[in-house]
Amino acid sequence: MKTPIIWIYDEDEAVLFNWPTGRVYAHIWNDQFGKYYPTLYLSPWEAINCWIHKKPDMFVKTKWISLFRLRIECFRLKDLTGMIDAIGETNKYFTMF
Repeated sequence: MKTPIIWIYDEDEAVLFNWPTGRVYAHIWNDQFGKYYPTLYLSPWEAINCWIHKKPDMFVKTKWISLFRLRIECFRLKDLTGMIDAIGETNKYFTMF
């Protein structure tokens, strides 16, 4: 059985997480000027998969936050009408979401 991964969001922030385990996969925040900043929290294997198969040029900065987790800051998303568009754009890059 696949565990539920859901987005919880409002106008300013959104978080993608696994409901039963509490694991956070992504966070998006809004600067109130129409720009959205996605950050991903991935295992090294998930990060390599994203880098090889998706768009590595969207990654701005990668930082180890623990032995098995990386924080990947992505380029800002702009010219969007709301947080739902930012979530949609973030979902396009990653097959696991």
